[in-house]
Amino acid sequence: MVPLVEALRQFGRPLLCTEWLNRINHSNVGEIYPLFYLENIACYCWGFVVGKTQTNEPWESHWNDFYNPEKNVSFDFTKWQHDLFRPNLRPYDPREIELIKRYNKLADRRDDREGL
Repeated sequence: MVPLVEALRQFGRPLLCTEWLNRINHSNVGEIYPLFYLENIACYCWGFVVGKTQTNEPWESHWNDFYNPEKNVSFDFTKWQHDLFRPNLRPYDPREIELIKRYNKLADRRDDREGL
């Protein structure tokens, strides 16, 4: 991910990542969200509460890749792919929510200092 960020920085534009949470494919809040804070990258979480769109479930392509021995993938199907909250609004993983709150607070303080 860091080489990609470096490559995109050369364009001098703000960075916004809309496809970042994919726990099944080992892209998780605990590793990615702090990087976004450190690199000042905005992110959008389109899977928020598990529901009728079933964004907690793996993509069909994940299953296809998993069953294809030539792909040699390592997916963790025990985890939700996206979504942060259950329908009763309890977090999927409370530690993720605490981490998001902590880094959002840090980002708010940074923005206040920089007059944003």
